[in-house]
Amino acid sequence: MSAQITLNLPDELYRRAQQLAARSGREVADILTTTLAATLPNGVSEPPRQVSDLSNADILELSASRMDERLETRMSTLLERQQADSLDEAEAFELSLLLYRYQEGALRKAEALAEAVRRGLHPPLDA
Repeated sequence: MSAQITLNLPDELYRRAQQLAARSGREVADILTTTLAATLPNGVSEPPRQVSDLSNADILELSASRMDERLETRMSTLLERQQADSLDEAEAFELSLLLYRYQEGALRKAEALAEAVRRGLHPPLDA
């Protein structure tokens, strides 16, 4: 299921989306949809709860969480291509989105781990 919307974009933003679409052989709508999907939280209609408000079980689950394996593999592939200086503009854009997602997840995981240690659910990392 999908919804159709009309969106007014600044000319410069639309031009950049057009360029990326042309270079990657994709439609502008696909570029914009991919960008939104990568940056908006999954299945959440409100901001994530504060880690301190989570249950012990949720804290432990979050502190042990990992990036989706498929996304992690793709990110690793793109990082290797970046080191080899063989990324095109579309791949560089995709990598930046994946890195953003990874960093957001790593931050939540670190917050959960700190909360787990504070609650005595996990030993301190230096212990």
